[in-house]
Amino acid sequence: MTVTVEEVIAPANIAGSASGSISITTSLLSTDLVLVLVSKVSAGSATVTFDGSAPTSYGNWQNSTGTRLFVYTKTGVTGTGHTVGYSTTGTSTVNRFTILVIRGLSNAAVTSFAQSDWSSTTTAANTDETVAGQSVGNGQVAVIVGVATAGTVTFPSNPLPATGWSTDRADGSGNGTSNVIHQVFTAPDTAQASIRTTSTTTIGAATFILGDTSSPPALISTFTGWGNPIF
Repeated sequence: MTVTVEEVIAPANIAGSASGSISITTSLLSTDLVLVLVSKVSAGSATVTFDGSAPTSYGNWQNSTGTRLFVYTKTGVTGTGHTVGYSTTGTSTVNRFTILVIRGLSNAAVTSFAQSDWSSTTTAANTDETVAGQSVGNGQVAVIVGVATAGTVTFPSNPLPATGWSTDRADGSGNGTSNVIHQVFTAPDTAQASIRTTSTTTIGAATFILGDTSSPPALISTFTGWGNPIF
C-alpha cells in the first residue's frame, strides 16, 4: 500500500482554562496512525484524550525555560466521528495541536526518534540548532518539529533532503509555539532539519520516524514479444 498523509489538522492556539475537542474528518482504517503533537508553555498542564480515553503517550521533551512538546499516538480505530479532546489549566496559556493521519505504514508507530540539545542553554542568534540525521527508507515518514522562544524563525533550515517537505504548522517563535514539517519517503535517504532564529534564545527540534522500511513492489515485465519474425 502506498503511504499517504491523509489529513493534517493545525488549529489556532487553545488558551488556558479551556476544554473541547478537535474533530478528525478522515474515515479511519484500523491500520491508520494518528499522530498528535502538543506544543505548550512549560507552566500548567493539558490533558489529551482520544474519543474520551487516554491515547498512547510517546513521551515529552522540554527546555527548562521554554516550550514543552508532548507526543501521542493512536491506531486500531475505524470509521468517522473521532475526536482529540483537551482540557487545559489556567497557567497553560499556549497549547498548539498538530494532528496527522498517516495511512499505509508497515508498522503504525513511531519507530525512531532524535532531538537537538533541547535544554536550558541558549543558541546564538542566526545559528542552526540541528537534530541528528535519521536514516529513512521506502514507506517511512519523517516528522520534524522546531520551536523557538524569540526572534524571527527559519524552519526548516538546511534540511535533508533539500526538497520534498510539506509544511504542517508554521507558528514562528514564542513560548509554546511550534513549526512542523513532514515527508513521505520512497527510497533510502537521511531526514534532517535545523531551526534558527534572529535572537539568542532557547530553541530546539525533534525528529520522529514513523513506520518500518518496506520493500518496493517488484518490477513486472510488460514485454509481449517482438511480433512476427522476418526471414
